[in-house]
Amino acid sequence: MVDGTSGTSAARRSWPLTIGLLVAAAASLAVSQLVWDPDGPNPLGLILMFLSGGLLVVATVCPWRLPKSFAKLALWSLVGIPVFAVLHNVFYGFGEMAKDLPVLPMIFEALHVVAFIVGIVLCPVGVVVGVVGCVTTWLFNRRT
Repeated sequence: MVDGTSGTSAARRSWPLTIGLLVAAAASLAVSQLVWDPDGPNPLGLILMFLSGGLLVVATVCPWRLPKSFAKLALWSLVGIPVFAVLHNVFYGFGEMAKDLPVLPMIFEALHVVAFIVGIVLCPVGVVVGVVGCVTTWLFNRRT
């Protein structure tokens, strides 16, 4: 029970759900990029991007059945927000310092974008999914 599941049968039963959630996350992300407007605020694109992040996190944790696993997710996601904000700035700074080199700026550009997306989209969604999952699994396990 390292991953918080209540056994291998729960993990096997959740594969179709996991695949469905991953497909929905990819579709939501694709549509968010199609409706994205770089000239101004776009609430629909932001909602779809956060929905995609939420579906990705839920697809990862859907076989979990223990409140402790969800509490760890919430805690590490909360810690991840400032960590990835710092990493985003560090990678951006390294990219600016290495802009005269041929390949290094592109690598740092990719790293700072990934750190930004993880820190702004995935970590806050992980906190919400972790807290809601912890409370619901605790209530469900308390009743049974």
